[in-house]
Amino acid sequence: METEEHLEQALAVGAGLAQGFRFGHAAPLNRHQCAEGLPRLVHAARRGGGSAEGPEHRKALRVARKEIVTAFSHHIEEQARHAVDHPMVLAAVQRIDNFSESSRYLYQELAKMSPLVVVFGGDMPADFGGGVRGVALAADDPLRKEWAVVTLGADTCRALVARQVADAVDRPGERRFEFLVTTDRTMVTRAARDLLARVP
Repeated sequence: METEEHLEQALAVGAGLAQGFRFGHAAPLNRHQCAEGLPRLVHAARRGGGSAEGPEHRKALRVARKEIVTAFSHHIEEQARHAVDHPMVLAAVQRIDNFSESSRYLYQELAKMSPLVVVFGGDMPADFGGGVRGVALAADDPLRKEWAVVTLGADTCRALVARQVADAVDRPGERRFEFLVTTDRTMVTRAARDLLARVP
């Protein structure tokens, strides 16, 4: 958008995002670099397992508020629910209190169609009921610091991997995450394999 009139019209129809010369001219993006290297699950997906990585592998990830990453997560889950190939669904939620009642209901709905639905995190019970399995992660498992949703089937192939950004001093009270969303089958398969290796 270019003018105040454009902005007014966009706001009138409910727009929440905008771009254009009204806000500034094109300039290079200020990319966020992972201070701690890649999240463990992203690294496993890109390299096929293992934990060693050099500076050349510390690729820039996207960064967004928790609400935005949650929207991506819900989108992937809803796509799995409506998929015709009924993919397996694997989710890492860090700890059990991040797995809400509404999420449990959704995952039980997914388990009615999907061949395997597993939720990983600290203090997870082995069975959530309705076909949803739980895997309790050890206290030193690096996956406990990550948030992931992986769906993999004959035609469905999506993954989100996220990790909270530690340097959120400039935005107190606002949780931000560095994250990756991919449909690359090789990466999604490797991420799924990394998660499945933790299933008893």
